[in-house]
Amino acid sequence: MKISRKKRSQLVLKYLKKKEKTINLGSGTGEMAKFFKKNVKNLVNVDISYGNKQFNLNNKFPIKSSSYGNIIATEVIEHLDNPNFFIGECCRILKRSGKLIITTPNMTGIPYHLSEDIGSDKFPHICAFNLKMLEYLLSKHKFKIINKFYTDFFWNKNYFFKFLAHIFPKLRSNIFIVAEK
Repeated sequence: MKISRKKRSQLVLKYLKKKEKTINLGSGTGEMAKFFKKNVKNLVNVDISYGNKQFNLNNKFPIKSSSYGNIIATEVIEHLDNPNFFIGECCRILKRSGKLIITTPNMTGIPYHLSEDIGSDKFPHICAFNLKMLEYLLSKHKFKIINKFYTDFFWNKNYFFKFLAHIFPKLRSNIFIVAEK
């Protein structure tokens, strides 16, 4: 597993409510899905074409309200047509005091601006976020922010970018946010 995904996965584990059912939205079949399957009890992986359950996250989730104590949504919200609807559905299926963990690329981060793929067919992101935008979206659905920070999962060897991001955290590559219903 690449160090960036391993660090992200371990950080997500730190915030999960251990004895609660967990749903991993937009799980895919990659290394992180396998890591969570191995390390999280009562886990359901969901993706449009993979996982225990398969459905489109742009539509109403075929899940009963208040079904899960944890929701993992790593690097998925930026791919959706209507992030506001997605957050509303997360709120609906999450139990009271349940945790929602979201990671997404940071639109103010250096890597976002250096990408040559932005605006091309190779760039699958529909929406872009900074921390304030994501906080606002969560607050519209009455989520309480437990923790929030910028991360630099993808700068393992570039010391210049690490140095800049240390001085200016908003330049880091990703956003990590933990919210509670």
